[in-house]
Amino acid sequence: MQQTTLRRYSVSLPLCALLGGAWLAAFTGCSAHAPATSAHGKAGPLLHEAELPPLDGPAAPPIPAFVVGSVDSDASPAALARRGTDGLAVFDREGHLYAQRLDTKTGATGPAVDLGKHAPLLPGGMSLESKSDGYVLLWDEQVDQNHALKLLALDREGKPQGTPLSLPPIAERITLAGLLRAGEGWLVVHELSKDGASDIYATPIDPSVKRALSAPQLVAKGALGWNATKTDKEATFAIVAGPAAANEGEVLGRVEVFGVDASGKKSPTVVVANEPVADIDVEVATVEGTTLVAWTDHTESEAMVRFATVRDGKVVIAPKRASTPLGEQALMGLVADPSGQAKRALLAWENVGEASGQARHVEVATIGADGRVSTERSTFLVDAQGRPDLVADRDGFALLTLAPAAIDGDTEAPPTGGPPVWPTYVRLGSDLAVKAAEPVRFHGASSRQGVPDLAHSLACEAGDCSVLAASSGTPTQLYMAVLPERSSPWRPVAWRSDGGTPPLVREVRSVFEGESLAQIAATRLGGTSPATLATWVSYFVDGTTEVEAPPKGEAPFAASLGVRAIHDDGTLGETVMLSRRAVSEGGVAVAHAPAKGRAEAVVAWVAAEKTGPQVYVTKVDADAKKVAQKKLTVVTRQKGSGKNAGPVSSAASVAIAYAPAAAPGKHIEISTGKGDKAKHDAPKKPSGDAKPTKTGGAKPEKQKPAVESQPAEKQSDKGGKSGDGFIVGWVDTRDKNGEVYVARINKDLDKTVVDKRITNADGDASDVRILVHGSDTFVVYSDARGDDQGDIYVAHLDTQTLGTIDGEGRVYASATHSRSPKLALAGDRIMLAWIEEGAEADNGSRGRATLHMAELDPVGRLVTAPTVLEVAGSVTSFELACSGATFGTCRGVATTELDGQVTLSGFTLGDDGAPTPAHRLYHLTTAALTDTSPAFTDLGAGGLALLEESGRGRIRLMGIDW
Repeated sequence: MQQTTLRRYSVSLPLCALLGGAWLAAFTGCSAHAPATSAHGKAGPLLHEAELPPLDGPAAPPIPAFVVGSVDSDASPAALARRGTDGLAVFDREGHLYAQRLDTKTGATGPAVDLGKHAPLLPGGMSLESKSDGYVLLWDEQVDQNHALKLLALDREGKPQGTPLSLPPIAERITLAGLLRAGEGWLVVHELSKDGASDIYATPIDPSVKRALSAPQLVAKGALGWNATKTDKEATFAIVAGPAAANEGEVLGRVEVFGVDASGKKSPTVVVANEPVADIDVEVATVEGTTLVAWTDHTESEAMVRFATVRDGKVVIAPKRASTPLGEQALMGLVADPSGQAKRALLAWENVGEASGQARHVEVATIGADGRVSTERSTFLVDAQGRPDLVADRDGFALLTLAPAAIDGDTEAPPTGGPPVWPTYVRLGSDLAVKAAEPVRFHGASSRQGVPDLAHSLACEAGDCSVLAASSGTPTQLYMAVLPERSSPWRPVAWRSDGGTPPLVREVRSVFEGESLAQIAATRLGGTSPATLATWVSYFVDGTTEVEAPPKGEAPFAASLGVRAIHDDGTLGETVMLSRRAVSEGGVAVAHAPAKGRAEAVVAWVAAEKTGPQVYVTKVDADAKKVAQKKLTVVTRQKGSGKNAGPVSSAASVAIAYAPAAAPGKHIEISTGKGDKAKHDAPKKPSGDAKPTKTGGAKPEKQKPAVESQPAEKQSDKGGKSGDGFIVGWVDTRDKNGEVYVARINKDLDKTVVDKRITNADGDASDVRILVHGSDTFVVYSDARGDDQGDIYVAHLDTQTLGTIDGEGRVYASATHSRSPKLALAGDRIMLAWIEEGAEADNGSRGRATLHMAELDPVGRLVTAPTVLEVAGSVTSFELACSGATFGTCRGVATTELDGQVTLSGFTLGDDGAPTPAHRLYHLTTAALTDTSPAFTDLGAGGLALLEESGRGRIRLMGIDW
């Protein structure tokens, strides 16, 4: 029995209805087409015999196929219905409709039956449905300027059972028509559309298909989208009802469900979603007498698939999320066995950001009448412009899709640079195990590789599935291709996705969407109000970035500094704008102090002021509300020469780290590499004149001692030097060059150690990061000295006084630019990671950027030679964190760009500090050159915030299982 389902979406969306066969598929442009080819083979009557010559292309066996008949073109109407291994195809040729009985084991049985001459067929659709003793056919003819819907009962051989039943002409344009079973009777359903909305009519037909029981009944007026399916007593409709609401070009409405019985009587409407939150792609199916309805929902900032259940005129399960979100979602289908007594329905949706090359990922799961979504999942590929066709298949399911076709293990790229996209079928078991997945490819298609130009009308019965297929041409042959369950040498286009090797993305949420962003930071607060805080600074270039005019008399706006709380129960706090006058180049950083009560965090950032950029610190609570704010620097930056001269443009690369109270003089030990350790004590009087360190094992590099700048403000004794607080670092241009400064503040944001200059060299520093471990503080940064290429430097300071323990020194000298250093601590062992830009070629192109990692001793020297992460593409950004005493607890992510696509990958470190090869986690829709600014929210790396930029800024929060 064919799945009895009608679908109707906006004409602006792809439409793959199970109505209308080839004609409707051609009209909507969404069926499974293979690229046309000029190579033609000759078709035979029986097309699966072993003696037929092999097809061109991959040495993979074709599937069985049979000639159905000759049609005028591949756009000629055709439909297929199944009854076990028996089937019936109806097609149009030279103004006549023909019925051809088919057997999936032996092919055509007997000559085609001429059903008679017809008037020109109209785009209302053609439906063919099975019944106990045969089939029922519906088609739409043009009579004068009217639509004339006609029905004809056929026996199992395709012979007419009486004369056609003609319904009264309809003068208005029918945009869709179909046939639905309603109990023991039938409903002819047609749609009249105007101004983006549809009026839906149902005409009841007696079981013998000899007469209409009434005139067409209006069952829904002004529907934005609709879907219908049969139940054991009636046909059930789900509609997206108006009035329409707009959401960035999308039309949204309410979700309603009602039934229509065999007499055309409509049951009371059940409101499933009373707010305009649903896209027009609503779907409906029935399992064990319970109605399932699903749609793409826009309640939250990102679209997600929701579903609900209805039984006996009541909502049993209120709308709920179908899956943990992995970014934006879109519904692809909902189907169940047409008997209505199936135990589970198949739900399919797309995670919009996921892709493999040009193919999108569609995920499937099953849902029962109890509303439980299966933990078993499978994923299949669909072409960028395609939409899959789904049907129930006994206790399993089948689908028809457009997907890339390649032999598994074949590494040779085709001449076009990518595999061809062919119509492909997938067979799934009840547990969603993939039982078959291969191209629709058979002897007789016009292509020498056996691929038809068109495949449609997927139908399954009793575990046996088939499709109709045709090649372009006038006239052309129509085939029935049988879809066997078998292993295949073709590269999988479907696979089980509920398992897999960690790391795996558990969920993805959008926590901010708006203006373009320059940088983000995140931290997780514990205490009595646990939450994750995400903070950001927007992208702003004076004179080029549009901002609204400030109130009269106030300074002009610049970049926005925002923060938002994401609570552990999943709720999002309000977006709090801490400033409208931030400096994008200054960046943003956030840290928090451990707390048993209500935790707070401190945000470090740079403000644009008349005296030049100044570093600020702002304390916020677990709801992201501002608690306190103070200016950290009060330096007048002026043009010209002399004291405090320098560009006004940049106080950049701000960083902050929590600094706990610690006993002075107790510092971490240096590993000698021989199993013993030597104590590395702080000097009695930490100062800024320590000797420089060695450079990457080379001779000591002569450097000027780090000097403390003239205090910008008097040092505070409030809180004392022994209390806990925060260390803030930044790059400052008060002395012409971009130099690294640090300062210490207490929890009240009072400065306890004034601005201390770390660097004193030609060239500009950037990318400051701070690591605090008890009495030891390590400051790492990139610095360009003597040339345009930056190298990585590290300084070792006393946490309480910020006195120099080891003078700053270069870690590793390289021929290319080194940037974005980060430090991670595993016990007492320090891991340094940084990005090495690729070398520039003679033609101006740049080689692949790589991620390097190496262990450091506390003096800032390499303990081991750097290792390079194995990952495809050029590394653009990364994050690294360790949660235990060994490097084996370290987790990292890297974003890479390859051929314009940005991918997020995960990796771990071994106990020796060497990274594992990167494992692909997620495809990002961000622009190729955008810094995704990834930031773990905790040392266990279970939460990750990152930036996506594709015309506007978006902050995503990911959960990762390691």
